[in-house]
Amino acid sequence: MAFLLSQDEALRWRLQFVDRQVVAPLPGGDGQVMAAGRLLATTSVEFYDRRDAQYWPLYRHGPLWLDLAEGRDLALRLAALIRGEVDGFAFRSAIAPEIGWKLGGSESGEVVVELGFDLAPMLGGAAGRPVAPGRNLALYRFATNQAALVAFGDRL
Repeated sequence: MAFLLSQDEALRWRLQFVDRQVVAPLPGGDGQVMAAGRLLATTSVEFYDRRDAQYWPLYRHGPLWLDLAEGRDLALRLAALIRGEVDGFAFRSAIAPEIGWKLGGSESGEVVVELGFDLAPMLGGAAGRPVAPGRNLALYRFATNQAALVAFGDRL
């Protein structure tokens, strides 16, 4: 489980890869064999409650599927941000387009984290009726620091 703490440690983003499904290996372009498949993950935004010294979910997304290549791409983009090769990056899965993440530096030297969730899949299931995508959104935004970013990347 990887979690990214806010600067004041009052919020954290949790991303956990739960399982990996691999389809038949496919021949790669350079003679290597590439595995095709997907990753099962769960993600949440949590707040710290000092009374019981635990983090509790503000929002927890249901099962999240990522293509294996997307998971690899997320890790590579995060590593490039940590090394200072890029100022930031945005990530949105082709399999789960209802979630988007954006990480980037600011003028103050902090790393700004933006986590966007389209609530339509959750609300539609709960309401028992169709809910149009893009009309019910949640955005969480917080600042973090380089040390927290490195710890997140290490656990990811």
